[in-house]
Amino acid sequence: MNIVIRKAETKDLPEIAKVHINCFSDSFSTALGNNRGGVLLISYYKEYLDANPDLFLVSEVDGRICGFCMGYLVGDKNFGKSYLMHNFTSITIQMIKLIMSGNAVARDKVKHFLPGKSKETVEFIDEDFESIKANQKVDLLSICVLPEFRGSGIASNLIQEYQKVGALLRREYCVLTVKTNNDRAIAFYKKQGFVIRKRTNEKFSLIKRI
Repeated sequence: MNIVIRKAETKDLPEIAKVHINCFSDSFSTALGNNRGGVLLISYYKEYLDANPDLFLVSEVDGRICGFCMGYLVGDKNFGKSYLMHNFTSITIQMIKLIMSGNAVARDKVKHFLPGKSKETVEFIDEDFESIKANQKVDLLSICVLPEFRGSGIASNLIQEYQKVGALLRREYCVLTVKTNNDRAIAFYKKQGFVIRKRTNEKFSLIKRI
């Protein structure tokens, strides 16, 4: 098996969207982005690729993209808001379609913005990291590998290469978030040397010095 890790290119984005849909089939991002062949997902990833080309990596096996990881330099502009602004009409239409079709993940997402939503609690597990400044960190926003290629070390190679790039960009720490019920991912990140920094209602924040 010939594995290659390289920087993502614009031409890769449709295939990256397919990998995302396969890996995160039940997520809100997939429900929202999987419209007209994944146009919104492609647009989402293009937002990050254009701004952070060094921090968007793909893994190929025999020329086929089987995984990717991407993120951004903490302290840069809010790319999520930028994505919403650039795709507001398409996102609104897709949300209406999802809600009208009874999509559960869309309904749950809407509940977060309704009055009476329970306040998020924050528990600091390791407060030693609270003094770290934003411009010292690189955020690993997403990483995934197609199921048939898992267990071959691709995810580990991707995350290691991502950290190397972060260090070259003069960042000292890599941070990420993961859902508290995602035991498999938590175990993987701990194996890579990440430690849990804090916990909210639904997510852990992890950090590693690079």
